[in-house]
Amino acid sequence: MKRIPLLFLALCFLGYAPYVRADHQVKIEDPCQVGLVVAHVSIPATASPQEQSAGSLTLAALEKSELPFKGTEEGIQSIVGTPESRDAIEFETDTVFRIHGWCYEIDGIQPALMPGDFKLEHDHHQIRWFFGYSRYRAGNWEGYCETDQVLSSFCQGKAP
Repeated sequence: MKRIPLLFLALCFLGYAPYVRADHQVKIEDPCQVGLVVAHVSIPATASPQEQSAGSLTLAALEKSELPFKGTEEGIQSIVGTPESRDAIEFETDTVFRIHGWCYEIDGIQPALMPGDFKLEHDHHQIRWFFGYSRYRAGNWEGYCETDQVLSSFCQGKAP
């Protein structure tokens, strides 16, 4: 039986062994149908996780997928032609509106950081991007990155 060198075990424990790293998965969902994945891209993890942010991996995945997009490491404004800025506001009444945009999760959790600031560790495996909204009513924001309604003015006739 071969003995594993102690240094190798120590490096594995500290997260420096490139042989034990899994690829990061980036999933981008259809903006008009929650849960329908339009792109699923695998990006190799680097030996130094500090080099990779959720934003940099997202840009690499979008370029690899060839989906049309606008954005930077700090955030995604549009994928597959989704509205942005004022066009992403949908009025429900004169005083209640929803603002739509792209949201992300890391392994099912929404970080409180911009994608470019969230550094991926070796145990972060999946970045999920979805089109969500927040509602503004009577001077208060309700919810954050909700997905139970879609941007009807954009998705009309696009959802199955």
